[in-house]
Amino acid sequence: TVSGAGPLLSFVLAAIAFGLEHAVPGGSVVWIIIRQACWANIVVGVFNLLPGLPLDGGRMLRAVIWKASGRPAVATVAAAWVGRLIAVALIALPVTWTLAHGENLDLTNVIWLVAIAAFMWMGASQSIKATRVRERLPSVSARRLARKAIPIPADLPLSEAVRRAEEAGARALVVVDPDNAPIAIVS
Repeated sequence: TVSGAGPLLSFVLAAIAFGLEHAVPGGSVVWIIIRQACWANIVVGVFNLLPGLPLDGGRMLRAVIWKASGRPAVATVAAAWVGRLIAVALIALPVTWTLAHGENLDLTNVIWLVAIAAFMWMGASQSIKATRVRERLPSVSARRLARKAIPIPADLPLSEAVRRAEEAGARALVVVDPDNAPIAIVS
């Protein structure tokens, strides 16, 4: 439901702009700006509904797959791969269409398509990487990652602090003030 808020807002803004189009004189500069705002919000809303991560439509697809499979990691990876396919299609379809009809490619349009496709590809790839990391986290123990540390007074000579650390098997020193509050860590 939350994923639908972005596209819904775009469509609401498009509807408001459509209503304003009829309140201002047609063909005026204000009318043209309002009309462009209407169409821009429609395009953004439709694009955002495409079913691939990182778009809102991809989040909706992820929710559906998660519900069906019961496996959030599988759902994320699947929605991310759909996002990657959409990224490739964003470039391939318009370029193929243009060339098949014997038209020249507009460099500005190609640059925009590549930028949007790159955003999609990187967002989808980041979702896959984050999911892989999250899958491994349950096997990581904080105890295994933590280093033993001992408290030492700030005025203790370094040689004595190192001796105490070796004796305790500690790999870090926590320097404490006279109230025993930590003020520094020495690794």
